[in-house]
This record gives sequence, C-alpha cells and structure tokens, in this order.
Amino acid sequence: LAGVIEGLPTNLKESIADERAVASVLFPVLRGEEEPPQGVKRLGAIRALRKLLGFLAEQRPILLCIEDLHWASWDTASLLMDLFSETAQIRCFMIGTWRTDSARSDEHFLTRDMELSLVEVRRLPIRGFSTDEAREFLIKRAPDAALEELRSILRVGRANPRVLSELLWELEHDRLADVKLDRACDDFLPKLFTERMKDLEKPHEAMLKLLAVASGPIEHDWLCRAVKAELSGSVLPGEETQDAIEAAFAHNEECRLVRRGEDTRHRTQWLLAHDVIRDALVATLSEREQARLAGRIADSVGDERADKYDLKFEYELRALRVAKAFKAAVRAAREAE
Repeated sequence: LAGVIEGLPTNLKESIADERAVASVLFPVLRGEEEPPQGVKRLGAIRALRKLLGFLAEQRPILLCIEDLHWASWDTASLLMDLFSETAQIRCFMIGTWRTDSARSDEHFLTRDMELSLVEVRRLPIRGFSTDEAREFLIKRAPDAALEELRSILRVGRANPRVLSELLWELEHDRLADVKLDRACDDFLPKLFTERMKDLEKPHEAMLKLLAVASGPIEHDWLCRAVKAELSGSVLPGEETQDAIEAAFAHNEECRLVRRGEDTRHRTQWLLAHDVIRDALVATLSEREQARLAGRIADSVGDERADKYDLKFEYELRALRVAKAFKAAVRAAREAE
C-alpha cells in the first residue's frame, strides 16, 4: 500500500497527506513527509486508513491479498473487522488464505468475526487436483516426456500440485532417474528437498541455514554480510568470497530452495521456498548453532536503520545476547515514540 501511494502523482499525494499522517500512527510504513499528529487513537488511525483505501478505490479497484490468516493475532483480526465494518461502498476485494488443518482454525476469533461481518464473506475450499486434472497438468507442462515417466510422477504425486511441480523440475533437469519414486506423498517432499541439499558448497549451505533460523524474509545485503561472516574462517580457492556468495544465491534459486521477493521500497529479500526445507534444516541444527546463526543475522542488520531496531532486538534475544538485546529494545521503543 505504501508503494502504491508513493507512485501517485504529486497533486494526489498532497490531497491525502493528512490521512496518510494520521494512519501512519498505527502503520509507520505509510509515513510521508508530514509528521504524525499527537493524540491520535487507534480507531482514528483505522478510520484514516479506510479513507486512504476509499480514495485509492476511486482511482482504481483494490485487491487486498493476505496469506495465512489462521495465524492472525487478535489485533490483526480486529483491524480487518474495523476496516470493513462500515457498509459505505469501497471498491475493494479481499482474498485471505486459511489453513483448515491448523490447530487454531476452528476456534479462531476471526471465524466468529467473519460470521458477524456486515460485508459479504464467502468461503471457498481449495482442494488438490483430481486424477484427470493432475494428468492434464503434467501433459501440458511436459508434453515431450515419456509416458512411463509421467505415470511415475502421477503415482507418487497423488494429485498434490506442489509434489507434481517439484517432480517435474527433477524431470526437466534430468534428475528424475535419481529420485526414489516408491515413497508415499506425505513424506516425499522432505526427502526430496533433503536430497537436493546434499553436498552443497559452503556458501550455499550457509545461506540456507541462515534463512532457516530467520523469522521472515532477509534483505539481500544483510544476508550477504551474514553469509560472509559465516565463511570468514573458510578458504574459497579460485573465487572471491562475494562471487561465491552471489553464485550461491543463483544456485539455490535455480534449485527452488529459496525464492526472492521485494519490500515496499523495492529492496530484494530472500526466504526459503517451503516450510519443509526449513524443518529439514532446523532438524540438523543444535540450539547453540541456531543462536549463533541468529547472532550473525543481528550483526548483519547493523545500527544504521532505525526502522529495524525491533528486528535487531528479536535476533539479539534469540542469540542469547541479552545486553545487546536490551540496547536494541530501548532504541526500538524510542523510535516507536
């Protein structure tokens, strides 16, 4: 949303400067040139955000996408309900994903809130492929593959789109023959990714381990610094360390182990491609190793970004560096004030 507002023409940005300043009290990322006013309450900030959405909806329809709503805190849930509690027409359509197998899904307060909402709420169950759909998917993605290979993929994938996609990747890279296709679908992905991560070079492995202990996406520059620190005792013959790190980014992305994204300021970020990869990596790390890697991330964040003191606090705390965590917490509190 902040990126959309920044992209507006100057005259339009100036016309919503007051609402943007008020909303930034609750959502600091929306802050523009205007300083947030004093004494703004939560509902006032939400009302300003609703006005911003209404203004943008006059320019073009808005689509809001929110993933993993089953993990929403009470604050997030109440924010969503406050935002859409009025029946005034806003050309806004929201899509939220929700895992019904989550332990928190049935009794989640957001479930009750949605039932009482004044706006129309529809629940659409998303299932896997049928056998025919899976077969059609494979034929379209790999029209030149041998029929026996597609049958093997279909037998293991059991119409699971993610498993089918990963097996097709193995096929496209001539690695399907090395994959044991006699495993059940439930435990196939962990073993497949574990096999894909075998015999990685040190920069590739360091990058994955750092992302495994990360609580969210890590900016490219931070991750480079953390990997470089992790490799400080290693010798990389024939290659400069930075070149080796960039090669690790490319290789891990090519192997579908990591994926890149962008923050609101279009800075490149990295995260693991699947939670299965995280689980497999964390299982190999002791608590001491996880704390050490969290410390690497904390050091890479540095002190130059005031908007990241809270993140630095989190990683310092996880690294068991209490004094540094306390210092970062104080800075984060001052910045919040």
